[in-house]
Order: sequence, then C-alpha cells, then structure tokens
Amino acid sequence: MDYTNILYTQLSKDYNCSVEDIYNNNNIFTKRKNIEGRRVYSNDDCILKVCSVHGKLIFSCGSDNLLQWLKDTYCETSADWFANYPNLRLLDKKLLEFGHQIEDLHHFYLPRGLSEDIMPVWDLKWYNQEEILQFKGDNRFKYALGFWETAPDIIAVASIKNNEILGLAGASADSSTMWQIGIDVTPQGKHFGMGTYLVSILKNQILNKGILPFYGTGEFHMLSQRVAIQSGFVPTWAELYTSKV
Repeated sequence: MDYTNILYTQLSKDYNCSVEDIYNNNNIFTKRKNIEGRRVYSNDDCILKVCSVHGKLIFSCGSDNLLQWLKDTYCETSADWFANYPNLRLLDKKLLEFGHQIEDLHHFYLPRGLSEDIMPVWDLKWYNQEEILQFKGDNRFKYALGFWETAPDIIAVASIKNNEILGLAGASADSSTMWQIGIDVTPQGKHFGMGTYLVSILKNQILNKGILPFYGTGEFHMLSQRVAIQSGFVPTWAELYTSKV
C-alpha cells in the first residue's frame, strides 16, 4: 500500500488540485469546489481551508478576492512557519473583512506500518457499524466515536475488565480510502498504556482491510500526540479551517 499516494490523492479531492501539484515545490492556490470523494465535515462550506503537506501550503478558497490576496501574501511563504501566531493573526484580520475567522488547526498522522508484538491487555470486544450505535450519547467515548452522517463510524474495539470498558478506539470512514482513528480511555483504564494498545490494534485491523488509517489531534494535546507516535504513527500533514463570525 502506497500511503503517500493515497493521502495525496485524497487531498487533491479535498483541495481541488492534482496529485502532481502536491508533489511539486510551489504553494498551491485553488478555488473551492465540491469534488466527489472529498472528505466532508461540518466545515465543508467554509470560506478557506489551508493544508501543509510535503513542505508546501495548499489554499482552497471560496472567494475570488480573498484568493488573490492569499496569492499575493503567501506565494513564497514557507509551510514550516505558516502557523506562527503573527502570521495567523494577519490571516485572521483579513478573514474578518469577509465576515470569517480562523476556527481551528489540527495536525494529522499516517502509520509507519503494522505494529508487531502487541501484548494483550485484558479482554477485547469488537463492534461493527450497527453495534456502535449503542454508544450514541455516551460522553465517555466522544472522541473515539463521532456519529457524523458524512463520516460514519465503521469499526471499534474496546478493552474490558470485569464487564467494564477501560478504553475504546473507533474509526470513521472519512473517505472510501482513509479511515480516521479516535480514542477514549475511561478513568479506570488510565496509566496502563491503554490508548497506545487500542490504537495499535485498530490500526493493524484497518491496514489489513486495505484501508489507510490516520490519526488527528490538536496542537497542544501532548498526550494524544504521544499515543499517536507510540502507536506507530508519524506526523504527516496539518490543516486549518475557518468559520463565519
């Protein structure tokens, strides 16, 4: 499985560009377009999305005037330093002229490959798409399971001791080729490496299905970042999106 090509193919649909564009060295500026096969989230109609990948920036914008400003301002900007606060403040100030603002910024991880020699921790229980519905509204697992119509939860695995769930990892079908993993550990399951254990197991299961798993987290969520790295994921790309004021 060519992880990089799968990712770049997906991003080309998300950001209305070609795979070849992503492989080249120049920042990319495109008009937002709803391409079939793109990842669809609640921010799907936002005025601007920005992606940092392969050492470059990709801007997908719904406004011609804003798009021209982005080209003039960020044509030569390094992706490495784009998220520095003075630069984000400049972008946010411009967005306010259009009635929008920066909403959030996340970075994402792809797997190195299969994890080996995973030591069992208590009992495991697997849940299919229909069985996952029993957890709807259960705030213990609000990060593992999203219950989004456009990115349905497909598979989940829990570690159980004495009929009590210690942790649960779930995967949503964000696209036909890429499933996103989320993890929640209950208070009873903390300090056992539960997050790393369950994410590693679920990652292997998804890879064995011929699907590429990915993991996303926030800039300041160090615990989540450690779980990703310890589960055999590496940071690969970042995304910024906007919302109306």
